[in-house]
Amino acid sequence: MRTLCLPGLLLAALPVSSSNADDAATRAATYRACMDKQQGSQLNTLMKPEAVSQYCTCSVNRTITYMNSSPAFQQALRNQSRPQVHEFIASAEWQNAAAEIGRQCLKEVQGATSDVTRMLRKDAPRQPNTRLSNESRRSFMIGFTADCLAPLKGESTARHYKDSSLSEICSCAGEKLTDRLTNADVQKMLDKTSPAAIRFQKNAEKHLATCKTKVLSQ
Repeated sequence: MRTLCLPGLLLAALPVSSSNADDAATRAATYRACMDKQQGSQLNTLMKPEAVSQYCTCSVNRTITYMNSSPAFQQALRNQSRPQVHEFIASAEWQNAAAEIGRQCLKEVQGATSDVTRMLRKDAPRQPNTRLSNESRRSFMIGFTADCLAPLKGESTARHYKDSSLSEICSCAGEKLTDRLTNADVQKMLDKTSPAAIRFQKNAEKHLATCKTKVLSQ
């Protein structure tokens, strides 16, 4: 998933004199650039073309919304400054936001197809049994932490603990899970009913229990 390229693509798609990141022509150009960038990516090799299209539409919409609310990006836009855009792309702020946008858009595509297996290519090549890249690991951690925090905060005892402690529990469990996670595992887990997904859920529950005891006893 190459969501990180969208701010640069967005600026590249703008007319030189433009200060509006949300016109139809810019949106269409950014969508085409997103589709081009997905060629050869893991997303494109695993999913049907219509699912990739839905993903790019969602990514462009959410990215433009985010960029229009970002003072740093708006300043770069007004200045027509590519160095400022590149600096923003490299920032932790955008990398975290991009990972969340990617996660939400995958969920949106999965919701649109009802059954996640319907959006996968039947001829999808098997992913290698190799560890996740740093970018994939970061995206996974952001997604796992977001999914982990909601039920933790809903527990009756959560009011007794700081939000930072709950985040630490989720980060602890996420780190333990990603240490052993491979690209092949991620591919198998796209089907939530698969043995790999069920095994992952059991491991997540185990690590969460261990991390909760560790963090809350400090």
